[in-house]
Parts: sequence; structure tokens; C-alpha cells
Amino acid sequence: MRSSPVSLTRRQLLRWAAAGMTGLGAWPGCTQPPLRVAIQPWSGYQFMLQAFRSHEYDPRRIQIYPTTGTLASWVMLRQGEVDAAALTLDEVLRLRADGLDVVVVLIFDISAGADMVLSRPGITHLAALQGRRVASENTGVAAILLHQALASAGLDLAQVNWQEIGTDHVAAWRQGGLDAIVSYHPSARQLRALGLQVLFDSRQTPLQIIDVLAVRRSALSRHAAALTQLIAGHFRYLQAWHTRRIDMLYQLSPWLEVPPEQVPYAYQWLDLPDLLANRDYLNEPEALLQAMHAMTEALAAKGWLNAAPGQPETLLTASLLPTLR
Repeated sequence: MRSSPVSLTRRQLLRWAAAGMTGLGAWPGCTQPPLRVAIQPWSGYQFMLQAFRSHEYDPRRIQIYPTTGTLASWVMLRQGEVDAAALTLDEVLRLRADGLDVVVVLIFDISAGADMVLSRPGITHLAALQGRRVASENTGVAAILLHQALASAGLDLAQVNWQEIGTDHVAAWRQGGLDAIVSYHPSARQLRALGLQVLFDSRQTPLQIIDVLAVRRSALSRHAAALTQLIAGHFRYLQAWHTRRIDMLYQLSPWLEVPPEQVPYAYQWLDLPDLLANRDYLNEPEALLQAMHAMTEALAAKGWLNAAPGQPETLLTASLLPTLR
């Protein structure tokens, strides 16, 4: 899903530049540099981006750094080029395991069927994947979904013939030789049109694929006001998605590069937690902590976690969410 590098088209790059989405230093008169946020044009992040495009953020306090994917955002946050980044939760766990103290302050979206394992006709259950050729991107999201899918059938990665593919899932499938593939919408929709069937999707493994806003702990107090403003903008436009749907369809259409009537499809298999749901998840994190334990197991099985990601209880905070009205 969103964790793979997604190349921006020339049109997208021009639009982002025209919207002023470039990393700049503090404006004259500002005594403190602005909050720097790395973010890619994934559908779940578009409400925050729309607030920026609508000039609701003071550019002297908040600067958006557009990236080609969450991998690029991950690298920028790890290297200290930004203070915060929109990432998947598994990527945050990997940062923590590498020793970077980051905190989750917002949940953008939760995959609810958007990510799936599909197979060719004739393979009707997961156990039949033993010894078969199964392809996926080499990302945390794909690793977690495939790990959970195989485990539900009593299998592990060593019992299938795993092959790495790039982000063009349809092209990978058309090359032939595969029995199953881990994919996500919109690619999955095209694969289903080719006759593939769904064996497993993210609805069967709740809270395993989550997009979040991660912030360096050292930036929490220094940029508290800017972070609260940033998060409030996300919720304003998420609310507009529910109350001013037609306006939002036309506002998001050019950024998602689909006609307005197709914009809802980008959100059909995503759970978009509102402010109240965010407070519940971050203040009472038992469900998330359990999910992170399962993520850690999947990432360790892939060899991507060589150390525990610290105390998970310290990973989450609701202190920067706007006040409930």
C-alpha cells in the first residue's frame, strides 16, 4: 500500500510546487525554524495536505516536504532532515528498533480490505500456497500481511517460493510464473479483473496496517503548537469529507489523479478514525499494543528487527490532538 515508493508524475510534481510545498527555512522575523513534515501523496494523507493547500497553516511555523513515498519520508526522519513524517506503523517500529525516539501523535487511516493476497484461478485456499510462487513488494506492509495470511493457514515464509516485485503489480503478474501476489488498491482491482481471486485481506488481520504521523520526541515540546495546528487541519478536512462531500471530490480529484466520481474508491477500503476514535486509540492503547506485538513478530520473521522497538507504551500520545468540543 502506501509504504512502497510511489513515483510522482511530472504533473504531480508541478502541482506540489505550485502549491508551495517545498521545504523552506523560517521566514524573516521568526526566531524558531518551522516544523518540518515529510509526507507523500497517499490518499489517507490528503486531508492534511488539503489544509496546507488551502493555506490554513502558517508557513512560518509549518513546512511540508513532499516525498515520493513513505520510504523517502522514513529516511528523512531517520537522518534528521525533518521533525515529523507520515509513515506506516511498522516503519515507526523499525525506527524505534534502530534507536530513534519517535512518537505517534495521529492515526490517519487503517487498512480495512485495501491490502490483500490474491491467487490465480484454481487456488482456493491459503494452505494451497505451500511450495507455490508468491510475490510481493519488499516492504513492511507486504511482509506483515503475508506473514499473517500464511500463519492463518499454518504456514510460514520458508514454505512458499517468495519473489520480490516492484510497485507495478499488474505488469509483474502479466510476466507470468506467479501463483499468488500481495497487492492493494487500485492495482488489486485490475488484478481481479484479470481473474484473480482474494484469499486474504486486511479485514482478517485488524490494526496491522496503519498510517500514522510520527514525530521525533525532541520536537514534541518545541513544536507543540505547530503540531496541534497541523493535526487540527487534518480533522477539519476529514470532517469536510463527510459533510461537504461534493466539494471534496473536486478538491481531491487532481491530487489523486482520478475523476471526481472515482475519488470515493480511493477511500472505500480505509477506516478513517475521527478525533474521538484517535483519542480512544491513543489514550487506551491496548488494541494497538497487541497489534504492534504481532507486527514485531512479522518484521522479526523477515529479519528486519534485530532489537526490540523499546517500550511500546511510550510510542503513543494523544496530548497533541485538538480539544474535543
